[in-house]
Amino acid sequence: MPQRVAHDVDLETLPFLAYNAKVVKNQKEGKSFWIQNQVWLFLSVDCFLGYWAWRLYICPRNAWKQGNYLDLFFMSFHWIISCYLTPTWPEFLLTYWLGANYMFGNFALSHTHLPVTEEPTHWVEYGLNYTVNIDSNPFVDWWMGYLNYQIEHHLFPTLPQYKSALVAPRVKELARKHNLPYYSYSYADAWAKTLKNFDEVAKGFQN
Repeated sequence: MPQRVAHDVDLETLPFLAYNAKVVKNQKEGKSFWIQNQVWLFLSVDCFLGYWAWRLYICPRNAWKQGNYLDLFFMSFHWIISCYLTPTWPEFLLTYWLGANYMFGNFALSHTHLPVTEEPTHWVEYGLNYTVNIDSNPFVDWWMGYLNYQIEHHLFPTLPQYKSALVAPRVKELARKHNLPYYSYSYADAWAKTLKNFDEVAKGFQN
């Protein structure tokens, strides 16, 4: 349920980020240093913090709750190998900073700049109204691992990513038939919309 308040976990980024003013609980929180400077902090700090939160807390916690102890073993093994193979701490942190920006930066392009909703609707409408694709070309397909077909990813989550291009024309026709949007932007435009949204959300709390 992309962009649905209290249901889409991607919206739960406070106190560091606010993708939409409706997720901010009070004016004071919206005027915080983190929100007021989020357009600058997103790539420099926020992605890095979010990455570590996922790697060190959210993923291990979920594995523990579900009893996936083998996953926990391999998570621990990963960190041992990473620390052993990376010669210095600066190189270790730089590697993960770049990885965090790549992963969370590309994820943010798919729907964070769209409006949010609190209303239930059909799951297909969620995918079409509250998700965007990034225009396909050989570089973008490779760079984003076919997650630029985010609409198709939401509609067919078990479909191998590289096959999204095969169903995209049919999804587009479905949207046209039922008078639903099918958003697709260039990679540059998607970044511009994402950063502009960060800035506009922050300015909305300045009065």
